[in-house]
Order: sequence, then structure tokens, then C-alpha cells
Amino acid sequence: MIYINHLKLTESSGICRSPTIPGLYYSHNDSGNAPTLYAFDELGENLGEYPLNLRPLDCEAISSGMVNSVPTIILCDVGDNNLARLSYKIHVINEVSGTSGPTFSRSINFTYPDGKRRNCESATLLPDGKIILVTKSYPLASGPTQAFTLLSYLSGDSGTVCFAGPLLHAKLGTITDADYKDGVLVLLGVIKTRPAAHFFNIGDWTPFKSVVLDTAPQAEALCLSHDGKKVLMTSETNRTAGARTPLYIKPL
Repeated sequence: MIYINHLKLTESSGICRSPTIPGLYYSHNDSGNAPTLYAFDELGENLGEYPLNLRPLDCEAISSGMVNSVPTIILCDVGDNNLARLSYKIHVINEVSGTSGPTFSRSINFTYPDGKRRNCESATLLPDGKIILVTKSYPLASGPTQAFTLLSYLSGDSGTVCFAGPLLHAKLGTITDADYKDGVLVLLGVIKTRPAAHFFNIGDWTPFKSVVLDTAPQAEALCLSHDGKKVLMTSETNRTAGARTPLYIKPL
């Protein structure tokens, strides 16, 4: 375990790769904090911070990729612990070359197809612009863990959410994040303080591997490394290190 050298990153709730810069990653805080992206490398070194012109409610995930040749990051305002929200948002951010860094572009508003409210901490951008949402049933039970596909202008659609199916393949625990790379979806499942990365083929949701990660209090965010050979994970609490967020790296 190492630590991320961003003193303002106190509740890391998501982590993603830079779409264009190998070795660079972004994280963000949970609700109640300024909407800022914090850049760092695999040694936890501070590579800059980028405030965004947003007023989100509860950003719980971040994901990235090249969509129509545009380096795209999505900051996912999809948390709803009290099941009180009427709608949810995906904030689209372009990674601009040069000193300006990531820049807010526009927001996507959505509701779930059955009109129900759901708490979600996992949202993953696919290369075709579709977004996979995986719900979280804790702390208020809103049914089993489920997967949805969000279609929007990123995928050439006007904006709908399609039910993808219940995730009943394995005892995954509480799903707190997800990532996608090279046809594989990875879910961060947590049982108490024991996190694991669960690997699925994106085409048919077939699970094919699980990797136990380091024990961590409130494991919250996960992504694969740029070369796909490591899993990076952060914890939402930095109480173990005073003012620095722990970063766990697991070779695959």
C-alpha cells in the first residue's frame, strides 16, 4: 500500500485511467466536497488537480475511454443512499491536451426504466459510448444487485436506460465500483472489509475470474492499470494515514 499525495482527496469515491496519458490516473471525492479531479501516478505522486464547473449531489464513480476518437471521462452523480432522488446525472468531461486538463462538457440526465430509485456506485464507460450502471442495495434494500445500460448522445441515442439483468452469478458482496478494458468488465465487490475484483465477459456477463484484494476499510474505487496487468483500488477513508488516501495495487 502507498498513499496518494493529495491532501484534499479525503474521500476517494472513484478512480479511472487517463484516456490519453499512460501512467496517469484521476480520483474524486464523495458528496459534500468540491467537484475536483485529482491526478496522480502509480506511486501516488501529485500530478495536478482540476476543479470542475459543476454542482453535483453525490458523485460515486468515474470512468474514461476514447469515444468517437474523443478522450472522454464521465463523472457519475448516481449515488442515492436514502432513495430520495427523482433523477440522476452523468457529467461528461473532455480531457483537453495542454495545461487546461479535464474540462466539463455537458450532463446527461436519466431515470431508471421502471421509475424506481436506486443507489448506485458503479458506472463504466464503454468504447461505443454506452454506460453500464451496477446498483448497490446497501444501506437501503432496493432489490438485488442489477445491471443497466444507459444510452445517450455518447452512443448516438436520444437517452434511454435498458435493463441488462440481475447479477446473480456469484456472491459478489456490496458493489462499490467497476471498470472496463478490452472486452472485460471488472466489479469491485466488498464483504465487510474484504474486497475482491470480479471479472466478467461483457458480451454475455459470464464470470471467469475473481481476485482477492488487500483488506481495506471502506474499499470504494477500482480500475485496471493502463497495461491491464494490475488492479488499482482506493479506500474512501484516509483515517489510517491522517491526511492521505491509501492506494492499493494488486498485480494480476
